[in-house]
Amino acid sequence: MADAAEPIPAETAADGSDPKCPFRGDSQRFTWPRDLQIGQLQDEVTEALGPDVRLAAFFPLDDEGEPVPVGAQAPITLYVTPSSADLATVKQVLATHRPDPYYGMTDEQKAQAQLREKIASGQPLTPEETTAALQMLLTG
Repeated sequence: MADAAEPIPAETAADGSDPKCPFRGDSQRFTWPRDLQIGQLQDEVTEALGPDVRLAAFFPLDDEGEPVPVGAQAPITLYVTPSSADLATVKQVLATHRPDPYYGMTDEQKAQAQLREKIASGQPLTPEETTAALQMLLTG
């Protein structure tokens, strides 16, 4: 397994290009062994390096194409474009990145997601939460 901090050799097509690269070869490729939230990470990278630097992520899958937990044995493959982007800064942003499962949600969506999680965990609900849960059921 390649070190997550170093670029890994790309699989190459007959013409020498990386067939998985979504940026037609104008990118740098490396792996990352921790989970991330790609939309949130893209915003953090944009803040650090500007809107021209873009990311693509390939999350690990098993032989049946199902997602597997991200880790050292099953890292995320990241592509950063343009190839001239400052990879050291991208990795600094990654090192401080803390995925927010509610990233991009409105306050109402976040409250509903947290209520669903509480219900799924079997925790008792307050009367207000019970009312909110019933309203969610009725409104879909």
